[in-house]
Amino acid sequence: MLIPSGKKTKAIRERKAYGMFKEFLIFLRTNPKNSEILIRVHHILDLKGAFGSIRASEWAFESLEQVFKDIGT
Repeated sequence: MLIPSGKKTKAIRERKAYGMFKEFLIFLRTNPKNSEILIRVHHILDLKGAFGSIRASEWAFESLEQVFKDIGT
């Protein structure tokens, strides 16, 4: 079904994905540190259930912290 242009734009702006990308872009425009970006990415993935469990999310964050220690932030 084709949605007229104005209604389609409104529908797109109501999507969760649109809000997530908009919020992330606004965040990136604040010139965050690389570590802050990666922490935000982890948070977004966690909210989407990408890690599959709380424990796997914790392990992923531990891995991220180790990367910061090994390479720096």
